[in-house]
Amino acid sequence: MQKKHNPLGLISVSVWSIFFLLNAALSHAKSVEDPNDQRVAQTYSAFLNATNASTQLFPLNQKAGQEGTVKTQPWSGYYWPLLKGSVASPKQDWKNFLGMMGKFQKFERRFQNRMQKISEEIDQLSPNEIEDFGPSEKYDLYLGDASFSLTHAIWQSARESFNRFGKIENWEGSCQGWSSASIFSPRPEKLITVMSLDGKYLIPFYPDDLKALETLVWANSYIQDATVFAGSRCYSGKPEIDRPSGHVIDENCRGVNPGVFHLGILQLIGVQKTSFIVNRNQSTEVWNQPISGYSFTYFNPKTLNDGDLQSSIVPLSALPHDPFARFRNAKTKSLVGVNMTISYIHGSHPSHSVEDSERNDKIRTLDFTYDLELSEQGEVLGGEWISQKEETPEEDPNEGEANHGNTLVNTPSFPGFIWRFKYDEPIAFSIVDPPIGTDIHKLDRSALITLHQKAVKNRYTIYRYDAQGHNAGVLYQELKPQALSIVVNDLVKMSRDTQK
Repeated sequence: MQKKHNPLGLISVSVWSIFFLLNAALSHAKSVEDPNDQRVAQTYSAFLNATNASTQLFPLNQKAGQEGTVKTQPWSGYYWPLLKGSVASPKQDWKNFLGMMGKFQKFERRFQNRMQKISEEIDQLSPNEIEDFGPSEKYDLYLGDASFSLTHAIWQSARESFNRFGKIENWEGSCQGWSSASIFSPRPEKLITVMSLDGKYLIPFYPDDLKALETLVWANSYIQDATVFAGSRCYSGKPEIDRPSGHVIDENCRGVNPGVFHLGILQLIGVQKTSFIVNRNQSTEVWNQPISGYSFTYFNPKTLNDGDLQSSIVPLSALPHDPFARFRNAKTKSLVGVNMTISYIHGSHPSHSVEDSERNDKIRTLDFTYDLELSEQGEVLGGEWISQKEETPEEDPNEGEANHGNTLVNTPSFPGFIWRFKYDEPIAFSIVDPPIGTDIHKLDRSALITLHQKAVKNRYTIYRYDAQGHNAGVLYQELKPQALSIVVNDLVKMSRDTQK
């Protein structure tokens, strides 16, 4: 659901830049056999945006507990597939999947035909027509923009992506925007019907319309540059693996280290009660999901019996046939097994439901089994994913998902990567938003339209980097149309202020 960048693997300054640079740094770090290897500690500290975060398992386990949930539940949303025009797609296309070949062109042609008809009837639009507009179309109309500038820019961005890469995959969309918004933006609660700012139209904004606009705000905001990653994006359909153990040799396809994953779950979900985002996929696709909770048990790697932390720890010397022996951190003195279940917020099809609440959220679970490598002092040094998880494909609101991506044969199931923002309270905004707290209803409409026209033309520079990580010039500029967060936030506030 994360839109791809260049197919050549060139690094871009974007939401992925920090992630790729981190991977590059880690790939030059010392091997796991080196007793001074500190990659888990360094990656964990970087993920928390902290200096020398403690990796001591016992105190963190006691503080967090073996189950926990976030303080505020993220809301279910949609990834808004790019091939259907993202948040510019009208209601008629929300579940319409037109074949497998040339589908982008078909949706684009439908859009062009619709826009032609709308332009001819712009002064006689019926309430039913407006009700079924796409979220960005309603946004444009609300501002009094009869040219539908944001909507056209979104389709132009999709067309440029199609021309650049030659195709748009089914899974490409804005799940990075939805997952971010669902954690940090208020949930739209009620249908609101508002007069357009030029006084011409009554426009209904359903909760899912507003969720779509929040998704766009977060997806194309520069806040996406302020992210930290742990793990890796896999670009190989068949990465090299060690057959006896299932350990993935290809470091870019190895996923997040179990040690970082476990520590991150305990500290962020268990202690801080704040969500972060997991790419639950381990293939070339990316599916970002906000985590809402966890529960786990420890087990003895030798007997496989469940127990408390202390009784489940086994000296490495007691496991002479450890299949992962050559991959262990050289400072490892003992192991402990973990059966982890994480809860995450699943996607949902957009609809015209008139209200939304936590009852409407779709919560799914993922089960992972791994061991943790512990030092003599009880520090987490790393670990290995040690189980195979089979998923039953399900009808998915993100059409075409159904876990049809590559699954690594004979290897454990693991998340590709996890990520979060550097800041505890990140804010998404457009490049031209007025100061926070500005009342849009007190702004001159012509001034607001001027800001709107600038925001929809926002272009983001993608840089080329050489093998040493040096800037080798501009690769291309990517159109990233932005909605004014001041407008979207005001609409969401209205949806939450209505009588209950």
